[in-house]
Amino acid sequence: MSSEKMFPVSWDQFHRDARALAWRLADSEDAESWLAFLSELEAQGLRGELGLELIIHDGGSGLCAALTTIHFDAIEQRCLFHKLRNLYHAIRVSGENRTRQEQRRQRKAVFRDFHHIWQAKRLATVLQRYRHVVRHYRLTQPEAVHCLRTDFRATIAYFTVLQRHPDWDRRFLRTTSWLERFNRYLRRRVRAASAYHSDAGLCAMIAHEVKAFKPSDAQTQISTKQDTLPADDDPGRRVRS
Repeated sequence: MSSEKMFPVSWDQFHRDARALAWRLADSEDAESWLAFLSELEAQGLRGELGLELIIHDGGSGLCAALTTIHFDAIEQRCLFHKLRNLYHAIRVSGENRTRQEQRRQRKAVFRDFHHIWQAKRLATVLQRYRHVVRHYRLTQPEAVHCLRTDFRATIAYFTVLQRHPDWDRRFLRTTSWLERFNRYLRRRVRAASAYHSDAGLCAMIAHEVKAFKPSDAQTQISTKQDTLPADDDPGRRVRS
């Protein structure tokens, strides 16, 4: 069978104690597939009244559509890493009389100002920096400003959770980085085998890896040092949609 199937996985990220709650083999990440997966989680008791505080996701259309059907009664946080990647690609740099290296340097300089917004530890400072960037770049970078303003409030939803739980680590509250890296690890395992003779064999491998997963496991190469893009990095090279 094909090794290009998607592996939606959900887990509880808190104080480096990440564990897989559920997973499902699907042919795509459309609304129907996500609805089936989320329905299973809801049936297992995953909802706000039973302790669910936050849902972090990348803003994919299928998942967003499913979340409008199933109400978990929890705050939704848009993945900050995905937001920064979209902002980076929305920045426009003139190529006239500039080398590619100079264009890249200018793009990074603009991107640093946008990235600086979420480096603040206080909500008031985040909003202040947001307003400054919008005013400064709305004429020269209209596409990037439009990207920034789209769902901006969803990228700072974690502050609401921090008000309730000030001792929680914000690194675990605003990105899906651990999830993405674990999914990439699963895909490498699938590609290494080239093909599986049945869904049962593929599911057995995934079930084993999910059960054995530990945040500190070196083979998953999961790091908690950064949950956003470094200002001097190119997200186009690090993340592929």
